[in-house]
Amino acid sequence: MQNVVIKFQNPFNEFEQSIIYSNKEQALKAFLDVNWEQLNIDIYEKHDDVIHDYYFFELSYTDFSNQKNILNIGGAYTHGENLELNGVQFDVRYTRPIEKTSKGFFGLGESTTKTVSSEIWMEECNKPFVVKCLKAFLGQDALFLETEIINNGVSSF
Repeated sequence: MQNVVIKFQNPFNEFEQSIIYSNKEQALKAFLDVNWEQLNIDIYEKHDDVIHDYYFFELSYTDFSNQKNILNIGGAYTHGENLELNGVQFDVRYTRPIEKTSKGFFGLGESTTKTVSSEIWMEECNKPFVVKCLKAFLGQDALFLETEIINNGVSSF
């Protein structure tokens, strides 16, 4: 895998942070180092100070065919009893290149294949599931991501 670019948008900071890692363990550690539970509590207690309602942790890399792959993990605002019972929740979006083949005009003519960007997403994911997704993404395990992330909501992206 080539370098992994990490973007983190803290809800209290105007600008997102970007980091480039070539080590998978560093990228996973960067996610685990964010105290997501405390961040949710802070958002609840200091809601007037929130600059970005959508806060996220995003990993991306360009594969060897020069196509971009992205795993976006958005914090799903969780507080109170829900946070205590279920832990912090996330929305996961996986964007990757796929090949589409089509026939020419009205299905006539020669087949053409092109690479397009496609995304799948899942809402209300718990932290252990997100860590599995991160590991799969860093290991380029597209099969895991495509079978485990289920389109189960309306994407706002």
